[in-house]
Amino acid sequence: MSERVKPKIEEEFNTNLSGDLLTNALAFVEHMDEISGWNHLGEAICFFVTEPSTLRIFFGQNSSVCTSDFNSYPISDEMKNFVFNNLNQCNHFRTNGEVCGCGSQPGQSFIILGEKFDNICHCPIMFVNPTADTFEEIKKLVEAWKLCIAELKSTR
Repeated sequence: MSERVKPKIEEEFNTNLSGDLLTNALAFVEHMDEISGWNHLGEAICFFVTEPSTLRIFFGQNSSVCTSDFNSYPISDEMKNFVFNNLNQCNHFRTNGEVCGCGSQPGQSFIILGEKFDNICHCPIMFVNPTADTFEEIKKLVEAWKLCIAELKSTR
């Protein structure tokens, strides 16, 4: 029996995405590879999931930035608002378990960038089919997230 080989990111994107979303997603991956943006100090920054015509980019799963009550992050209020406007409300709770497979009901509580939020999915921050402008903000978020991880690690 042969072992299933995971497709390369580019292959997955080319299979599921098209147009501007494909172009922007490929540019984002190139950017992330150039800046070593997928992980920092042993912690994942973000990951993605694709389906036909859909790209979801997730931040915060198992991240210290989403579990610490530390509130002196080196991040602007504008960037905090960008994150807070993209919180991933738990669909398991909102749809009585028919949509989200997380199994958590009524969702989890997180302290994200020093603020407490309830009924959030285990992948607390999600961007769906980002526009070119949103991708630019996500790139800034990656850099800010790295600073936040470094700050947390230096205080422990």
